[in-house]
Amino acid sequence: MARFEGAPKGDEAESTEVRDAIGGQLRRVEYHRWRNILVLWRLASRRPTVSRMDRVAIRQATSSDVLALLEMMAFFNAAEEIPWSAAVIEPALRHLLASPELGFVLVAMVGQKDVGYAVATFNYDLEFAGRDAFVTELFVRSEHRRSGVARRLLAAIEANAGIEGTRALHLLVLPDNHVALRLYETAGFGVSPRLMLTKRVGG
Repeated sequence: MARFEGAPKGDEAESTEVRDAIGGQLRRVEYHRWRNILVLWRLASRRPTVSRMDRVAIRQATSSDVLALLEMMAFFNAAEEIPWSAAVIEPALRHLLASPELGFVLVAMVGQKDVGYAVATFNYDLEFAGRDAFVTELFVRSEHRRSGVARRLLAAIEANAGIEGTRALHLLVLPDNHVALRLYETAGFGVSPRLMLTKRVGG
């Protein structure tokens, strides 16, 4: 059982069954608002058959998507081995959703089911003579992978960013993630000759 801190305080617990980012294992994600924790555990290893003919719709996320987004973000960050806390991320996510000048979040839907999401945030770089953007997160539930959902999300990111005058898109990928590398390369992304370094500031 993996535990992630988070979820706003309240009186009731909310739960749903979701697919793990690793191995397609069915898990239940439950927000215990009175305990302020997010609990995930494996229920089964079944994997449903998903028709590739299912229609995928991409739309901009709103505040009503926060719970579903936090569920998927928990899986994304666990797979990437990134320290993650719903209690910290939820206010930042709500701020991003309410501030289009900072960036945008997209949700991929099959029918009424959320199957993936993507986050892009804006920057301004003189190298590109204007605005650029960073694709900070892109996630597709395991049972919907290799069905074009990630490609559709990338195309929607590029279209939305272009509307905002964005001149370049950036993203990070682990060098041994060959499937993602192929996806990004076919979408037009190339390897930068410079290394990206990061320093946390401001607490």
